[in-house]
Amino acid sequence: MVQSRAPRRPLTAACLAAIMVLAGAAASCDGAHAGHAPAPPQASVTRLLPGANVPHVTSLITPWRDRYWFAVATLTQTPPGVSPGVRTVVYRWIGAAWVRQASVLAASRNGSVATGGIYPPDRITAAALTGASTPDFLVHTLGADTQWVNVISRASGRWAVVPFRDTDGETIGENEIGVSGKLIITGNDNCIPDCANGHVTNIAFRYASGAFVPAVGPGSCTGPALAQAAHAYALRTGSASQSDIIGFACTSGYALAAALRVTSEWAVTFRSSRQGWTVLHSASSASPADIPARVYRHLQAQLSTNPQNLYYPF
Repeated sequence: MVQSRAPRRPLTAACLAAIMVLAGAAASCDGAHAGHAPAPPQASVTRLLPGANVPHVTSLITPWRDRYWFAVATLTQTPPGVSPGVRTVVYRWIGAAWVRQASVLAASRNGSVATGGIYPPDRITAAALTGASTPDFLVHTLGADTQWVNVISRASGRWAVVPFRDTDGETIGENEIGVSGKLIITGNDNCIPDCANGHVTNIAFRYASGAFVPAVGPGSCTGPALAQAAHAYALRTGSASQSDIIGFACTSGYALAAALRVTSEWAVTFRSSRQGWTVLHSASSASPADIPARVYRHLQAQLSTNPQNLYYPF
């Protein structure tokens, strides 16, 4: 036997009003939890700092997507003769306390470091470079003629140092010029007459596939790409730097460079690819067989009349 259901009684105005009040209260509580929590007091970070005699740098208390973050970096202790690395500890404010999220050492896979010394009052700064939901922390250190920057991020799903990757390979730190939007600008020093007084070519990096990569095409005729070509030539010849190359001509996927070798001038030819510039040939005179004759003649004319010169900004 099928039983019939009793008809539902309509809600009274009083009941509707009570439900709306309760729903509003729930929404208010949820909103306060998500985005309206008060900022942590400045004194709350005191216990996160190392001892007074330990050099360190910190970020500000950083609001980020309705949460608060803080980072502190110190030099690691190493045996004599071993370069120290920079260890960054990241905290998030949860409830009423700072909770450690990660401890990241700025060191490459083989253990080498690319950092400088820590000199307060320098700070760790926060930026949005990788698209992560958490801040990217830029750790600024100083080493001789280099303003080092290491980027600590959770873009890969875990907190780690983000490498810089180009045709020379991979490094965890670069000579910092600054940040522009989602680009981080670094400096490539030609070390003429020495690395402390050389000309620096600015190179913009963007985040892609787990690393910072050059924002311009690696095989393009732009100044930063040609600076990388000069560095590739230096690696091939065993030179201390790219300073041997004094001028470039570039067109149609090929480049011709004038280089100083001891007291004579050499010619170097390059070919472009998606991976960057490849050295084809270097000798006291370039071989036209390396590149199409028409292109070669054009490059020779450009190099003799209007070269792109590594001594000056491109």
